[in-house]
Amino acid sequence: MLGELGLIAEERKGHFAFRRGPKPTLHDGMFVYALLDFWDSAAPGLSSLAFEQIAFNEGSPGRVFKLDEDSIAERLLGLEHLTRGALTWTDTAGLKQVHRDNAKTKNLSERMIERAYA
Repeated sequence: MLGELGLIAEERKGHFAFRRGPKPTLHDGMFVYALLDFWDSAAPGLSSLAFEQIAFNEGSPGRVFKLDEDSIAERLLGLEHLTRGALTWTDTAGLKQVHRDNAKTKNLSERMIERAYA
């Protein structure tokens, strides 16, 4: 399963290594689900989350899926459309963060899982 997601590869017979970078087989819905799960455990109640937290904190989508910074930023750019405004990405004056509209995020995790597996 880790090989199918592009997270791990056999470098030589019997030796495996994690692969960091874009993961085209990772559905955007699954990325959003992981982001919301991380957010709820790492920063519950906060309405924004910094890019660095999403990319590098323990349990974050960036670390869990071994994504590079460009891949994370690309996914975050499409959040507003994908989540119908429940999550939005801003990059203002060097402050990169995702904002959460709590009223619109009700059942968002479930909708993203359905979307990923539909």
